[in-house]
Amino acid sequence: MAAEENLNSINMDPLISGDRITIPVIEEHVKFDRKVIETGKVNISKVVYEDVDSYTIPYTEEQVTVERVPKNIIVDAVPPAIRYEDDVMIISVLKEVPVVEKRIMLVEELRVTKIKTEKTETHEVSLRKEEVEVNRTEIRTSV
Repeated sequence: MAAEENLNSINMDPLISGDRITIPVIEEHVKFDRKVIETGKVNISKVVYEDVDSYTIPYTEEQVTVERVPKNIIVDAVPPAIRYEDDVMIISVLKEVPVVEKRIMLVEELRVTKIKTEKTETHEVSLRKEEVEVNRTEIRTSV
């Protein structure tokens, strides 16, 4: 109906030329718009809990003992500065002593032993944990 009124309101004189009549063609278009409609709500809450727990943690502790062993022996050749006998490190301590001829005397040996002991300690560690609660509320809307 509105299209007929639009045709009637158009001045047809310039559209007529000779034996030909030009009729304008009208086309309708649809335009869609979006509208935000709230359909519900979400409530989120978070609670942080803190617990203290005890943990037993193994570790290795090493102790070193030094034992002085007097030797006072005249040696013909210089012994190695450091040598090992099993788990014991032996460090030779030398000095030159005057004699009719000069000789090397082993004064003492240092025996270094490592003693390993497995132990545990208890530490209190503070750990946090979060819990989240989600509540949805529906809202009725008429479209």
